[in-house]
Amino acid sequence: MKNTVLVRTLLLFSLIMTVSFLGFSKEKKLDSRWDVAAIKIDSFNNDWVGEALSFEKKVKVDYAFKNDTENIYVLFIFKDSKYMSSIKNTGMTIWFNREGKKKKKYGIKFTEKKINPYELISFLEKQQGFIPEEKKNEIRSKPNYFMLSSGVINKNNKSKSPNEVNDKARTAWFRMKEQQGMVVYEFSIPLEMVSEIDQGIGIEPGKSIKVGFEWGGMTKEMQMAMNRDAALSNLPQTCATSSSCEPDHDKRHSEKDPSYNDSRPGSRLRGPKKYCFWVNVQLANNQ
Repeated sequence: MKNTVLVRTLLLFSLIMTVSFLGFSKEKKLDSRWDVAAIKIDSFNNDWVGEALSFEKKVKVDYAFKNDTENIYVLFIFKDSKYMSSIKNTGMTIWFNREGKKKKKYGIKFTEKKINPYELISFLEKQQGFIPEEKKNEIRSKPNYFMLSSGVINKNNKSKSPNEVNDKARTAWFRMKEQQGMVVYEFSIPLEMVSEIDQGIGIEPGKSIKVGFEWGGMTKEMQMAMNRDAALSNLPQTCATSSSCEPDHDKRHSEKDPSYNDSRPGSRLRGPKKYCFWVNVQLANNQ
């Protein structure tokens, strides 16, 4: 009798654990809302008022999706700036996998970079053609500009800028702005893909896709700086007080790049954290 009760108890416990495991292992599927009017990509969430936003607890961000026949639109709001990590240096990469897998085969990287006026003039001439000298002088009157750009990262880890993509293809676009204690990002990505290096997803309305958000970590320049600091930390102690040596790690990075971590376990520097999470998205269809 006792054995029968024990067996039944174990079977019931096993059934409960199986149901619980299936419930927790099943990923949440988000619905993209159909957009009847074109969203203005201006980093304001006015076009999303009344929409139910999803919340990613681990990084404290709200996000949502909309789409029409031509583009998918993404709202991404940082509610706690500490989770932004080094996004100003690394940018945001949005990965798209039509097979529904967490594989980084195709993504679009969105970055904000500082350029000088001559670089801006060169970029505008490639995009728009002839620029009057008066306009060039106006551009040269400022020392620096910030330019938003996007580029494809394919499975071979080769990045293509908007200048290199097919002329017939539309490019992805974004805006970001800090407002009311939050940092709001808005993205617009074409659904159509003309070729593998074009900025488009290659999917139709009504289909589902797995989307990954990735940001933070270190750029190549940041990695080089970290390696340089690691090498300096291995120099003899007497060098630390020599006027011919580089300044110490804490002083140098507190002045130049506050995104660096000051802690150095095992005399190795530790850079900013990289974040990444995936969601399943069901695109809307107006038919």
